[in-house]
Amino acid sequence: MSELEELIKLQKDAVKREAKAHHSHSSVLSSFQKESTSFHTLRQKFEAAQARLSSSEQNVGNARKYLEEAQEGVRDVEERVRAKRMEVEGFKEERNVGEKERVVKMGALSGNAPAQGMGSPLRNGTTEQMGHTQAPPMKDVSSPGRKSGRKLGIWK
Repeated sequence: MSELEELIKLQKDAVKREAKAHHSHSSVLSSFQKESTSFHTLRQKFEAAQARLSSSEQNVGNARKYLEEAQEGVRDVEERVRAKRMEVEGFKEERNVGEKERVVKMGALSGNAPAQGMGSPLRNGTTEQMGHTQAPPMKDVSSPGRKSGRKLGIWK
């Protein structure tokens, strides 16, 4: 009988150890499942963040390209405006030379010719009095958002 009691006692201890092992296994399994779910959630967030980062990098690249094209367009417009200003200055110089020659000829015809090298025709009157007006000022076409000085009209 003592052998039977000993076996029953061993069986009860084995059942208790098995219950503890089962409980421990369940705890660890539950913890593992929670951590696995957390890991997969974080992985999805990471992958979504990587996709947003990639998209942002592409947007930055596109914006940089657009900025460079806009800057090139501005440089082109500025160069054209500079060329037109030089052309206008040349026309002004031609007009002034023609005005000086006209004043000299008018003076010679009227008999009171101004001395050579006296300078500007403005000494004998303003250009408005002589029937000429100054060229209108040019619009500033360098402000952002403008596409073309030609479409805007350069003169006020």
